[in-house]
Amino acid sequence: QKVVRSVAREILASIKKEKKMGEGGDRLAPKGVILYFEGLDCSGKSSTGGLVQAALEQSGYDVGMRQYNRPPTAEQRMRPWMDRFDVPGSSSILDLSQTQEDDGDGEHIGLVWDRGPAGDFVYGNLNELSPEDKKKRYDEFMAFDRECREKDILFLKLFFVTNRDSIAKTLGKRLAQKKMARDLTTWLQACRSRGEVDEVSYEGLEAISAHIDPTDFIAFNQYERNLRIFSNFVMNTDTDENPWVVVNTGDRYAARKALMSSFREHLKFQSRGKKSPCLGPKPSVSPVKSEVIGMDEMMKKKFKSSWRNSMIAWVTLLALLVLAGTYEENTDWERALIVLPTKYNISALLEGGNDDNSDEVANVNVVDDVVKKKRKRKKNV
Repeated sequence: QKVVRSVAREILASIKKEKKMGEGGDRLAPKGVILYFEGLDCSGKSSTGGLVQAALEQSGYDVGMRQYNRPPTAEQRMRPWMDRFDVPGSSSILDLSQTQEDDGDGEHIGLVWDRGPAGDFVYGNLNELSPEDKKKRYDEFMAFDRECREKDILFLKLFFVTNRDSIAKTLGKRLAQKKMARDLTTWLQACRSRGEVDEVSYEGLEAISAHIDPTDFIAFNQYERNLRIFSNFVMNTDTDENPWVVVNTGDRYAARKALMSSFREHLKFQSRGKKSPCLGPKPSVSPVKSEVIGMDEMMKKKFKSSWRNSMIAWVTLLALLVLAGTYEENTDWERALIVLPTKYNISALLEGGNDDNSDEVANVNVVDDVVKKKRKRKKNV
């Protein structure tokens, strides 16, 4: 929460500074922000991504929520694919036009997409399209991305991933919460029927019960398939100007810290004409890809290592070989690898005789040598 408040203060300071500079100054805070939460079910989209939403709300942005977890209707299919996704400024509710109340600066609006275009590929039928038709959808999405930048709208694309064990734990927690909510509802109803209480509030219990349904377990069983389709969409719509931000919530603390840091950098580099801070200096590349990336090519690209990583691996291997050679030269291989402790007969050492119990005598030659040396020292004395 400290990081969230810190980012919120930075955004608020930028808004105030922007108002003092007037219309002729540089844009320090975007007029509109779209937080696009996409990824696997139970991967922490609401809890982790909600931190960015909280930072916007604390800084004065009017943030709305849009859920696109249902396939498009028949009427929406008649229009262009991206038209059904709301944008700040496209409706009277999310209007970015100048008003007298904001002193000519316009209102700062934030909009959260809970799922979006990639979900139509995973949970809809767009993944069954031909490669040519898929490419048209990818081009529409990237054209929408460019249009957002031209309208001074920060389009933050967040792709949430995690492992199956984390998803299983989340499902288990939600099942337990649903059972607790059901038991609590039954208890409240019983109290009301007995007249122990006059009014009973079930606020929040229905939301807890609806937080998990059979579709979550269907998605869990299709983990690898859904992850593959999501990754394919992300790689085919990734651009240098505004790349996807991949949030691995396997470690929630590290993921939230990295997400807020990335969000802070995106805000700083939102100025038109600048590339994303996630990338270093690169030659100008057209954001529109010439062809669709296939699944085989996607997996090769995913596991392809850079020349720097290859060099590090070879140097490490060479160092291990040198270390093994040095160890081999300085090791006496004739000695036993495991040396057992030597047992001595205390009676023989003290009395100079032999032990009658032959089973307990160990290393007799060593004992005899010690006794002889002891007698020799006595004679010399």
